[in-house]
Amino acid sequence: MLVKLTEEDKRFLREKMYEDDQSIDQIERALAKTIFELDGKRITAEEARSVLSETDFLTGIDRSSFHVDAVRYTEDGREVSFDSRPFFREKPRRREAR
Repeated sequence: MLVKLTEEDKRFLREKMYEDDQSIDQIERALAKTIFELDGKRITAEEARSVLSETDFLTGIDRSSFHVDAVRYTEDGREVSFDSRPFFREKPRRREAR
């Protein structure tokens, strides 16, 4: 299943954190490769999204997509981890000549 940011997610990230599309693109590419866990048990991105607030999910994937990993907590104290190491292990994308 292809995991993508919604237009609402992108709007949130632009309003709160980023003005450039390059950062949003990196977050979206990392999202597709990130491993999510809930209290040490692997879950999907959709499950992580469902147990966290919108802000916690988006700030978690934001941090993980630039800093390898992140942790956020559900309202009842469960730990959700974001592990973007698979994204960082990819070969860098070549920039097109302008």
